[in-house]
Amino acid sequence: MAAGLEIRLFGGLEIRVDGAPVSAFISNKAPALLAYLALVGRPVMRDTLATLFWGEMNDADAKNNLRQALTSLRKQCEPFLEITREHVALRQEQAIWLDVTEFARQSRGAADLPVEERMARLTGAVTLY
Repeated sequence: MAAGLEIRLFGGLEIRVDGAPVSAFISNKAPALLAYLALVGRPVMRDTLATLFWGEMNDADAKNNLRQALTSLRKQCEPFLEITREHVALRQEQAIWLDVTEFARQSRGAADLPVEERMARLTGAVTLY
């Protein structure tokens, strides 16, 4: 995928925007947050994210760290994020590609296909892995 946001989770987290690698995040939790948002595919409450990623901290510090992580993500992935006072999500209308989603798409229903088509789809899925 050349245009859009590409997130690869197989073999280690890799993020690309329009084909260019993105790696200058404030911490390791910022790209992990992006990956989480891609996996859940829906808006998540900010309080939930603060607790999930910084649960060992008090609420104020956790929310501050979330704000910093979102600022870092916004700098690199602005058009793909929807950030409000209440929730954070990836914009589903944007071109977002996630390898685990593509793996599931290619694997799903393969058993019901003719052998040649099944092999082609499963080979594509394995290649992603």
